[in-house]
Formats: sequence, structure tokens, C-alpha cells
Amino acid sequence: MKKERKYLRKISLLLSIFVFCAATVMMSATVVKAATKYEINGASVAYYSYSSSPSECWRYANNLYNKIWGQRFTNSFGDDDNYLKNLSDSELTLNEEHLKLYVSGAELGSVLRICNAKYLHGSDGWGHSQIIVQKDSEGFTVLEGGLSAYPYCREKYYTWEEYCNARSLGQRYAYIKYIKWPGANALTEDAIYRMTHEHTYILTSVVSATCEEDGMRVYTCSCGQSYTELLRVAGHTFGEWKLRPVVSAHTDSIMESTCIVCGKCVSKSQDSFHDFFENRA
Repeated sequence: MKKERKYLRKISLLLSIFVFCAATVMMSATVVKAATKYEINGASVAYYSYSSSPSECWRYANNLYNKIWGQRFTNSFGDDDNYLKNLSDSELTLNEEHLKLYVSGAELGSVLRICNAKYLHGSDGWGHSQIIVQKDSEGFTVLEGGLSAYPYCREKYYTWEEYCNARSLGQRYAYIKYIKWPGANALTEDAIYRMTHEHTYILTSVVSATCEEDGMRVYTCSCGQSYTELLRVAGHTFGEWKLRPVVSAHTDSIMESTCIVCGKCVSKSQDSFHDFFENRA
């Protein structure tokens, strides 16, 4: 009896190990299958393109960046390829407004670095690096490494609010240090104004449509941007056909009609006038 129980325990243990291994394999296969490959600058990247280790987000992001752009980014704030290098510290604070504004203007394949005040202007120290691979009006997708749980890297979509409220991101770090990609043109105050400005248009010019030519209305914003509304040609509105008085016995009878809008007059011989209406009948 004891041998049978011991045997059953062994069988149960082996079955448990088998089920666990099978579930692990199925989960791993599902994760890899579900991962998206992103085509950026001619390169195909996914979160599993490179392996990562805990606290190695910068190295992981730099490997992906190099695969996309054929070069590596540095850890300096003042580099020419830092999209945010002209901004003040207050403009670099990590909040929904700034995050949405800066990420929306960035190229896919850019590296996003967040940190605290101590490492804002010097070399990278404590912080987090991610590669931006997708974005829309509600948020963006990143590839990020250096995570605490295996496989230590992932593909993750964040809404603007979710990112700023995440314990490991917006609740831990106070600043957006840089967004970099090769050839990035640094944001200026004028560029930010154009990106955030809400247009208010007023009517500034009117060219009325005539019977034969289109017209237009021009609406202009205080920032100088404008748009045009087309006024379609109206077409003539001719009045009643009337017989022109005969000047001599050698003159054909003429029918005339005048546009009541512009005064243009058209005429036909009386014979062709009757032929016209008879053919229509």
C-alpha cells in the first residue's frame, strides 16, 4: 500500500511538471507570435530583436537605435540630434501636455529618455530609455528593456495619462531629458507656438462670384495662416425674350434677352429662335 502511494505521488509530480512545462512553452509561443514587427527606416525591429537584463534599458535602447539608424545615440543632453535641447527645465517637466506634444512631433525610431533633476543636463545616470515605434492621438508604443521580470524587455502601449501615472515612469521620474533621432531639428518657441496654437479665423477678403467667374472668401488667423472658401460661378439669369424693332426691310427680325443680374444681352434671329423651341418640343 505504501509503495502504491509513493508511486502515485511520483506520477502526480511528473504530471505537474509536464503540465507546467507545456504551459510555459505555450505562453512563450503566444508572446512571440503576438509581438509586432515594426518597419522603421528600412529596418525591422521587435522587442525580442535584442535581449536585455535588469537595469540595462539604455544598452537595450541603443542596440535597437543602432539597428534602425545605423548609429548609436550618446548620453548627452546638448547633442545636435536632441529634439528638446533648446527647451527650459520647466518645459521639460514630465506631464501629459509635454509628453503628448514632444512625442507627437518625434520620428518613429526615436529614443525617449526620462530622468530626475540630478541627471537632466549631464551624462545619463539614473533614468529610463525607450524606443518610440508607434503613436496616435491617445498615446504611443515603445520597445523598452531593463525590466525587473523575465524576459526583461517588452513592447508596451501607453496612453499619455497612463505613462505619467505609472509608478516606474511618471511617478518615479520628473523630466523628459531628450528625444533623439539622426538629423532632428531642435524645437523652438516659435515651433511650439505653431504646434499648440488654436486657430481663430475671421473673414478678411471677399471676391463675389459673377455670372461667368468664380469668387472666393478668405479667412485668416492672427498667426498668419489662412484658408479660402470657393464661391461658385452663379450663371446668367436671362429675362423674357423680346423682338428687337426692325430697322429696315432688309434686316432680319432678332429676338433678344438680357441677364437681370449683369445686363449681358444675347440675341438670335427670329427664325432660329422658333426652330430652337420647335426642336425642343
